[in-house]
Amino acid sequence: MKEHQGLSTNALKILAVLFMFIDHIGLIFFEVPSPLGDTQIGSILDVPFRVVGRCAFPLFLFCLIEGYKHTSDKLNYMKRLSLFAVISEVPYDLGNYHKIWSWQGCNVMVTMFMIISTLYAFEFLSEKIKDSVNVRISCIITVCIICVIIHFISPDYGIGGYFAGLALYLIPMVKKLQQKYMPDRLKLIAIYGSIILLIIFCNVTEMFALADIPLIKSYNGQKGKSMKWFFYLFYPLHFVLLYGIYAVMF
Repeated sequence: MKEHQGLSTNALKILAVLFMFIDHIGLIFFEVPSPLGDTQIGSILDVPFRVVGRCAFPLFLFCLIEGYKHTSDKLNYMKRLSLFAVISEVPYDLGNYHKIWSWQGCNVMVTMFMIISTLYAFEFLSEKIKDSVNVRISCIITVCIICVIIHFISPDYGIGGYFAGLALYLIPMVKKLQQKYMPDRLKLIAIYGSIILLIIFCNVTEMFALADIPLIKSYNGQKGKSMKWFFYLFYPLHFVLLYGIYAVMF
């Protein structure tokens, strides 16, 4: 059997996991006040870790949207995200705030759940409402409601992350772009657009995520070996591991 060249979805996720792990080493050991560093992003010691970490989120978003497009059970996909969003909150708060619980913000799986919930709502509204104008109005109202929720609960990457995820899904669906570009080129345009949104809404350091472009170009459209539960479990567990090491050291 001929092997597919390039990177599968799972290969991209493994790279994203590695980038995230490096990023959170910088976060836990050189920020959120630590004896080793400062309390602000940009202290000298944490810069290399956080710069590498900027590559994680766009890759995760890309894989999230690809997973949503190809899953056979979109409702179950949402349920898994919501479950692990809840499971991950205490580990996230330990890693980010060194507290069991904090009202300052919540984990990135909440952001991902908001994105997927919106896409699911778009499809539901398109099926139930026949008039295209009313569909657009309903979709805009849905986005506005989600934005208000995001404002109050402050999930990781916030509004910027939310819009970046929507861009990855919606840009390739624009008919004028479909007429002009091939599907692979549309995916690249979408990832560029999502990173630009992250730069605008989050932080200029998100520009380092442009290093993801060669990786996305190498995407072969294949899922790869199934490691679904590893990726879901790694997120909360790596916070527990890193915070545990930090607690023992300090």
